[in-house]
Amino acid sequence: MSVTRIRFERAIGHDMTEYTQFHIEAPGVLLSDAPRPPLQIDAHKAVFDAFDAAGPDDVVRAAGDALWSCLSAHRNTKEAFRPILRKDATKGALRLAFSDLAGDAKALPWEALRETQAGFLCFDRRIPILREVETETAPDLQIANTDTLRFLAVIGARGDDGQGEWDEIRKALQSLTGSVRFQALILASRQELEDDINALGVPAIRAETIPHGTSALVARIERFGPHVAHLFCHGYAGTESVLEVEDGGVNYGCTKPTWLMRGDLLHALSAKAWLVVLNACSLADVGDAEDTGPGTPETASLCEELVQSGIPVVVGMRGPMLARYTHAFGGTFHERALRAVGQAIAQGGMELDLGACFSDACRAILADPPLPPMLAAARIRDWTFPVMTLRSGPLAIKVIGHGDAPGGASPDVDEDTLLAREEAIGEREVLARILDSRGDVLPDEAVREVRARIAELEAQLGTRTRTEEHTAFDEA
Repeated sequence: MSVTRIRFERAIGHDMTEYTQFHIEAPGVLLSDAPRPPLQIDAHKAVFDAFDAAGPDDVVRAAGDALWSCLSAHRNTKEAFRPILRKDATKGALRLAFSDLAGDAKALPWEALRETQAGFLCFDRRIPILREVETETAPDLQIANTDTLRFLAVIGARGDDGQGEWDEIRKALQSLTGSVRFQALILASRQELEDDINALGVPAIRAETIPHGTSALVARIERFGPHVAHLFCHGYAGTESVLEVEDGGVNYGCTKPTWLMRGDLLHALSAKAWLVVLNACSLADVGDAEDTGPGTPETASLCEELVQSGIPVVVGMRGPMLARYTHAFGGTFHERALRAVGQAIAQGGMELDLGACFSDACRAILADPPLPPMLAAARIRDWTFPVMTLRSGPLAIKVIGHGDAPGGASPDVDEDTLLAREEAIGEREVLARILDSRGDVLPDEAVREVRARIAELEAQLGTRTRTEEHTAFDEA
C-alpha cells in the first residue's frame, strides 16, 4: 500500500518568531532534498474561518483547495502524492503527524483536503486521511484462538431513543456472522431498546441497562473487556473533554447523566481495547489552538490523548453532528472494520488496514444528500468531521495458539472460570505492553519475571476454553 506522510512541527525563524513548518515523506519514492516550508495558514485565514462558521456555498471545496495550496509550497508535494493519486492506485493513504506544539496545524480540517484534478482525496478518491501519533512500539493486537471477539456499544445520547443507532450497529454485527465467534454487549439507556434487542433471541448479543454513575459504568465496561468499543452519546471538547451519557435512570425520571472523562475511558478500555469509536460531538477537536497567545502550547484532542495512552485506534468527531449522520458513519465504519477484524482472526492473524473503512464511512454520511453528491460534498461539512487517530507503525492481529485447538463450539464453563480467563487475558496484554514499551529500561531480573509470568498466563489460556454461543442473525 502506498503511503504519503506529512510531518508538522514548530520552528523558530531568524527574527525569533515561531511558526509551523512541514516535511513530506513517501516511502519507496526517491524525493530530492528540500527545505521545510512554513505552513501559510494566515494567507487562507478567511477561508478557514468561513469553514468553521459554516459559511457560504462550496465552503468545503474552498477549504480543501486552501489546504492543497498550503501543501503546494513544498518542492516535493507533486512527486510525493503521485503514488496515491494515480488513477490505477487501488490502495493508498495520507498520514498526518503533528508535533506536540503544532496545534494550529492540528486544528485545520485536513479531512477536506482537495487536489485540483483528483478532487477531494477522502470523498472522491476514497483515500483515507489519517492522523498519526508517534509511538515507540507497536505491539500486536493479541487474541487467544479459544477467545471470542468482544464488541461493546453504549447507546446513551440524551434526547435520542437509540433505535437509529442500534439499527446500524445490528447491520454491522451481521458482518461477523460465520467468520468468527463474537459476543456483543449493548448497554442502552432506554428500557424499550434493551427489551427489543434481547427479544431478538441472538445468543451472541445481549443488552443491559446503562448503570448509573461513573464508577458503575466504568466497572461494567472493564469487566466485559471489549476489543472494539462504540459510544453513542454527547461530547464536549475543552481543557477536560467529557462524554455525557444518558443512563438507565432516565426510565425512572432521573435526568442527571453519567460523565466519562479521559481517565475513566482509559480505566475501562486501555487494557484490552483495539479500536474505540466515540460517536459523539467534538471529541476529536483540539480546541482553541490558534487563540492562545505567543507560540502554540501543547494541545491534543481526547482521541489523540487516548492513542497516546495506549489504545491503538480511536475515531471521533471534530464538531457537532446530526444524529442521522452519526448513525450512517458509525454503522458503515463498524460494518467494514468488523469484517476486516473477523477475517484477520479467521486467518490466524494478519496486518490490519482500517483506512478504507474510514473513508467509506465518511462517504456514507452523504449517501442520501439533499443535493447531488458532488455539490453536497463541496457544501456540507459533516462528512469531514470524523477523524481517525491511530498509532504509528503496523497494526497487526496475532491469534495465540492458532491451529492448536479444534474448531467448533467450546464446552460449557461456569461464570467464575470465564471471569478468571478474562482476567488472565487482560493481565497478559498489560504485561506485554509493559515489556514492549519499557523493556529496555527495566532491570534484567524484572524483564525475566514479566516474561515468565506471560508464559505462565499463555500456558493457562492454552488449557482453558470458554462458552460463547455463535449463531447467525435471524432474518426476521
